[in-house]
Amino acid sequence: MTTSTPGQPDAGTPAEPLGHQPAERIQPAEPIPRVPGLLGDKVELTPEEVRWGRVERKRERIRAEIERNRAGGHRVPTWAMAAALGLILLAWLILLITS
Repeated sequence: MTTSTPGQPDAGTPAEPLGHQPAERIQPAEPIPRVPGLLGDKVELTPEEVRWGRVERKRERIRAEIERNRAGGHRVPTWAMAAALGLILLAWLILLITS
């Protein structure tokens, strides 16, 4: 049995610093819009809707990749890569013929 004096916390509870008051919850200026599928709202999707979403995401990734490729900024020009590949294949062919 523990005895505590009035105003003193029990030995098992942590003491709060002096002047500490519980923080008040700050309310947002405007309500947060509820988005279906987030914050616990579950939306049933048909298999067709799921498939269509996957197709749309794939198309968006492809569009983004094409835009990046068209923007350029390649470190090694394409013609240099093609020339290097051609030299490697030529060296391999010469190695096969001469051995």
